[in-house]
Amino acid sequence: MHVEEGFRTNDLYCIVSEFCPNGSLADLWKKHYKNKTYIPKELAWQILTQIIQAFTVIHGQKFVHLDMKPENIFLGEGDQIKIGDFGQSKELRPEVTRTFAETGTLLYLCPECLEGRGLSPRSDIYGIGICMHEILTKSLPFDTKEKLNIGDLIRRQKLQNKIDTNIYGEEMHNLVKSMINLNDRKRPTLIELLDHPEIKKRISQESFNELKLSIQNLMQMQENKNIIVADVISLEPIAPFPLAQPQFIQQVQQKQLLIQSPVALLPQTPLQRENSPPPYKQSSSSSSSSSSSSSSSSSSTITTQMSSQSHSHITAPYLFDSGGEGKLYIAMLQVPEQRNQKMTFTFNPIVDLKEYSQHAQLSVMFKGKPKESYRIIGIVDAASELTNGFFPGVDEKSIGYNGLNGRIYKDYLGENKIDTFDNNDTVTLDAYIPAKPNLDNKEKEEQREQDEEQQNKSILTFSVNGKLQDIYVVNIPPVFRFSVTRFFAGSSVEILELSVKRSDEVPDLSGKQGINW
Repeated sequence: MHVEEGFRTNDLYCIVSEFCPNGSLADLWKKHYKNKTYIPKELAWQILTQIIQAFTVIHGQKFVHLDMKPENIFLGEGDQIKIGDFGQSKELRPEVTRTFAETGTLLYLCPECLEGRGLSPRSDIYGIGICMHEILTKSLPFDTKEKLNIGDLIRRQKLQNKIDTNIYGEEMHNLVKSMINLNDRKRPTLIELLDHPEIKKRISQESFNELKLSIQNLMQMQENKNIIVADVISLEPIAPFPLAQPQFIQQVQQKQLLIQSPVALLPQTPLQRENSPPPYKQSSSSSSSSSSSSSSSSSSTITTQMSSQSHSHITAPYLFDSGGEGKLYIAMLQVPEQRNQKMTFTFNPIVDLKEYSQHAQLSVMFKGKPKESYRIIGIVDAASELTNGFFPGVDEKSIGYNGLNGRIYKDYLGENKIDTFDNNDTVTLDAYIPAKPNLDNKEKEEQREQDEEQQNKSILTFSVNGKLQDIYVVNIPPVFRFSVTRFFAGSSVEILELSVKRSDEVPDLSGKQGINW
């Protein structure tokens, strides 16, 4: 939709868009409902084709709309489709293809948003599909009388009506059904939709030529299937590990802490194998990423380059598998073969305080050979500057749970011990974050103290194979990311669950020991 002008009045930013004389798709289906007629089949295909063309451009520019509904799809002269209302849209960073936000209209929210799994370009595919379902059935997708249960209706996909195949055919019915699949990874991509026979034949060669650049951008985005990794920090063993330095080990042993830390047991010389590539070059350039196909069709090699103000980071390639049908994980991150290096991954989303209580969870399973024991899982303050060789628990702004000795680390020190965990064990971190305290316009100091006490109830628990551990952490940072660290060539970590959900639940911690962050 063309923007005529923009201006600010008081605290509001206003945008004046072009006038669409034929209203929106909502107006269109309501007119047919009133007249007891249906939108013609050919017009339905033309509408869907134009929407797909429009979103090819939108997604090709690395934007997601995130508020698709018939009221935001307008009809210009000659029923030309215009996409409007980008107030909820998000720009995706080059190295991340999924965003986490509270956005959109409840009736049209995609399942992955409700389940805290983040939003991606495929969330807009769901939005397009649910819009098409609405205009073809001439009814809202879900029963609005059940306002308190709309989220449940969406998750179970209890649609009010079905598309009449006698009017629109099986082709349209099946295509829309695929677009609103509850599993976002099973929805068709825009590239696949553009290649659909009914869509392709309705796009002129001239229009295809105009879409070429956007299609190229989409294809590059599809090559990078990484949807959850925020940063990758690696420590190349071409020099001794910081924690393996003799003076550090002596210092730690004097404190009688960390004596059994696996870091101190790591070799102080490179573990180069035959035919291993040369050491990576150090870089201080800004964040970027690229990807190239591996031997597996479901995985790719991601190369991420990071920088900090005072440290150079080593370029860190790793293998990424986005999971899929028949796989229990939603992502698998693997240290490349022939490359012994410690790799730390921090994940999206950033968990922060909201006006409501939340439950954030990371559940993983480490994979590797029996002696490949370097396994750490934790959280890191999102404001922390991650330096070369970082792992959760190495500084005062992170905390890590070490699988080898069961110790919980913070600022290098591991005073508290719980169960160890091995490869193939399921390890889960659960963070319970209370609602953001309202510190504005307080009339009583007592109320302020109660709010501060409530904030201190942010807790982090640890579980191994479903067993809640005896120690939990209190007063965790209000803004953080989950993080894992893996070591040894070919070893990996499978992400089984990564979510942030609205929830007032708090586990029973009777008999457990709380330690302060």
